[in-house]
Amino acid sequence: ATKKTAIVLHFTAGTTAVGAFETFRLPRRVATAFLVDRDGAVYQCFPPECWAHHLGVPDVSQERRTIGIEFV
Repeated sequence: ATKKTAIVLHFTAGTTAVGAFETFRLPRRVATAFLVDRDGAVYQCFPPECWAHHLGVPDVSQERRTIGIEFV
């Protein structure tokens, strides 16, 4: 596993954690390790030592080194 060196904060275009998670489940979509709902509830979508596309950059080594957190 690649050592994590940064945290990247994101925000959803939608209004619910359920909607964000459903978007993550679509083929070829982005995802983050954690999802924070409007009420402060935190959901772990996958283990943070793993990685997912969430930066929109061609160099996946940057994505491998970061943990993404999505805020609703």
